[in-house]
Amino acid sequence: MNLQEILGYRDKCIHCQQPLQMRVCGYPKLSINMTDEGLKIQSGRKRGIYLFFKNDGTFEIKNKNHSELVQIQKYCPTHILKEGPVTVIKGKPPYIRARDTTLDNLRELACQYEFFIFGDSEGNYVSSLHSEFLHYNTPEAFWHLNTWFRTNTTRIYSGHFQQQIHEMLQLKLPATNAKNIQNPEQLITKIKMYTLFS
Repeated sequence: MNLQEILGYRDKCIHCQQPLQMRVCGYPKLSINMTDEGLKIQSGRKRGIYLFFKNDGTFEIKNKNHSELVQIQKYCPTHILKEGPVTVIKGKPPYIRARDTTLDNLRELACQYEFFIFGDSEGNYVSSLHSEFLHYNTPEAFWHLNTWFRTNTTRIYSGHFQQQIHEMLQLKLPATNAKNIQNPEQLITKIKMYTLFS
């Protein structure tokens, strides 16, 4: 997928239909602007970070002290999964892992995905989807679809809150493209289909 396809992968929250926002993981004060030419990431300081990833596959960087590896999260500010641990690698932006399904987040609603942009020394870049988390629940049950595109893995969790943990559905599949899921009903239907054919 190119950057334009990744940015258009999901535009609205499946729960409230409000537009998804973007942030650079590890750098919450950076601004991100989509233009007709590409994606601009910058700080408010004159000599701060400035990255411009153009739609033609090239990028500009104004301060070489900053990395050409960027992790971006597109999320609903109302329905966002709590962030997991932060991994810091010298010379690279912090890598923040969104959490998989746990007992702590069974009742959380979530709609978010993450992607990476890798720039090289020649001024070219590639972009790739990293993960997506769609979580829905009612007072009685929950449905979670967690996908990691980089490892080609989807984990589905579903069950009733009155069930024992070992009775809840846990299913591991190749990565599934959930782009067409637009609301919770479609999420439940997709998970039921996977359950039926597993």
